[in-house]
Amino acid sequence: MAYKDLREYLDVLEKNGKLFRVRKPVDKDWEIGTLSRWVLQGLPEEKRFGLLFENIKDRPGTSVASLVTGPSRDMVAIAMECKPEEIYDKWIGAMDRQIPPREVRRDQAPVKEVVIKDIDLDKLPAPVTTPGRDSGPYLTATLTITQDPGDRHYNIGLYRFELTGKDIMGTWFAPGSGMGLHYYRGYEDRDKPMPICIALGGDPSLILASMGKFPYGVSEYGVAGGLRGEAVEVVKAETCDLLVPAWAEYVIEGEIPPHERVDEGPFGEYTGFMGSRGPRPFMKVKCITHRKQPILHNMVTGVPPSEGPIARGQVWGAMLYKALKYDLKEPGIMDVHFTVGSGSWGHAIVQMQPKYAGHSKKIAVITSHLLEATAPKIVTVVNDDIDIRDPLAVEWAMNFRVNPSHDITILDHCAAPNLDPSSGLKHDTPFEERMIGSKMIVDATIKSTYPEISMPSRDFMEKGLAAWKECGLPEFKVPKGTALLLEKHPHAGDKMKPFF
Repeated sequence: MAYKDLREYLDVLEKNGKLFRVRKPVDKDWEIGTLSRWVLQGLPEEKRFGLLFENIKDRPGTSVASLVTGPSRDMVAIAMECKPEEIYDKWIGAMDRQIPPREVRRDQAPVKEVVIKDIDLDKLPAPVTTPGRDSGPYLTATLTITQDPGDRHYNIGLYRFELTGKDIMGTWFAPGSGMGLHYYRGYEDRDKPMPICIALGGDPSLILASMGKFPYGVSEYGVAGGLRGEAVEVVKAETCDLLVPAWAEYVIEGEIPPHERVDEGPFGEYTGFMGSRGPRPFMKVKCITHRKQPILHNMVTGVPPSEGPIARGQVWGAMLYKALKYDLKEPGIMDVHFTVGSGSWGHAIVQMQPKYAGHSKKIAVITSHLLEATAPKIVTVVNDDIDIRDPLAVEWAMNFRVNPSHDITILDHCAAPNLDPSSGLKHDTPFEERMIGSKMIVDATIKSTYPEISMPSRDFMEKGLAAWKECGLPEFKVPKGTALLLEKHPHAGDKMKPFF
C-alpha cells in the first residue's frame, strides 16, 4: 500500500527501528548538520537511521527530518516497500508501468492548510548542511518542479537552494539538466521569467523518482506513481499553473528571472569537496503554502558516505541494469552497482559473463555514456563470480585480472561533470567552465585460461561450516562474495549450485 505522505513513511521507519526522534532544542545552523553527519560517519550502513528534530530553536511549530530517504540500502527498500534485493525489479516495473498524477481540489490538499504571501525565508528551519564551510542555510531535499514552455513537459529534479535574501534563493543547475533545458533554452532564450515550484516533504517515491535520469519528456510524477502503485495526488499552485504534490509539507512558489544573477555558494558537494562561489540564477519567491506543524525534509550531502548518493546509487543502478539487460538486450549481464565512494555517480561496476572476445570492453564503453554524457567517469567490468558490492572482491579482480597496458582504456575529451574538481582547473574555477574531461574503463574480467582459485574446495568448505557449528563458534551469515566464489569455482567434478 502506497505511503500517503512523508508522515506515514516516518511512522513506518520508526516501527522498523530506523528513526530516532530528537526532542531537545537544536540549533539549525550547526546541530542538525553535525548530528546527521555523525550518523553517516560513525555508524556502519546497516545500523544507520533517520533523525526527526522536533524542537528547532527560534522556529516554533516546525520540525526537520534528516537522513530519512537514503542513508542505507535497507532504508531505500523501506521507502520503496520492497526487500533490498527487489529494488531493481520494482524500479524497472515502475518505469514500464507509469501512472499519471491525479489532480485534486484545493480543499483536498493538506499542503494548502497555510498560505503565506508576505515572504520571509528566514522563518524556515533550513539547516546549514556543512557547518563552518557552507555559505549559509540551504534547502536540499527540493522536489523542484518546472515545465517546458513549448511542449509543456514537466521536470522534477533535486537542486540546492541557498537562502540568500528575504525572498531570494540562489541556486545552481547544469545547463543540460531538465531544469537547465527549461530555463536556458526555454525561458531565458525568450527573455521570460520561468515559473518554478519547490515541494519539500513529499512521499519517498517522489524523492526517488526525482533522482532518475530519464529520456526527455518522461514524467517523474508518472514514475513515482508506478513506484507507489497509484497516482500521485497533485493540486494547482497558487501563483502559476504548475501542479504540485497535494500531500507535501511545504510548497515554495516563484520564478527565476532571465539574465539576472546572484552570488551563490560555496556548498558542500557530493564529490566530497566544497564548490565555488559565483554569480548564478536565483528564485524570486512569491508564495509559500504548508501544512500545519510542517516538517522540513533535509538531505545530507558532502564527503562520502552521504545520503543523496546512497539513494541515487539504487536508482541509477536500476536504470543502468534495465538499459543494458532489457533495452539493449545484451547477453550475460548479471548486475550493476554505483559505488558510494564515487558519490554513486563516478564509478559504475558491471557484473557479467562475457559471451565472446571483446564483449566486456564493449559493455564498458556503452556504460560510460549510457545514462548521461558525464557519468559514469570510471567503468569496471567483472565476471559473475565477483560480488560487486564488496570493495575487497572488486579490488582483487582489478589487481589480478587486469593487465594495465591491455585492459585499461582512457576515453579523452569527454563531457565532464561541472562539480568534479579533478578537471585540472583551479579549485575556484566557476562550475560553468568545467566542461571537458576524460573517462576510464577497466576490463577486470578473465580473458584467458586461469588457474583454480586458492580457496579450499567447496566440499571441504561445506564440511568446515558444519564443523564450525559443532564447535559452538559464533554464528554468521556466509558473505555473498564467498558464496559466489564457491558457487562459480567448484572443484573438478562438483556440481555448480547456489551456495546459500
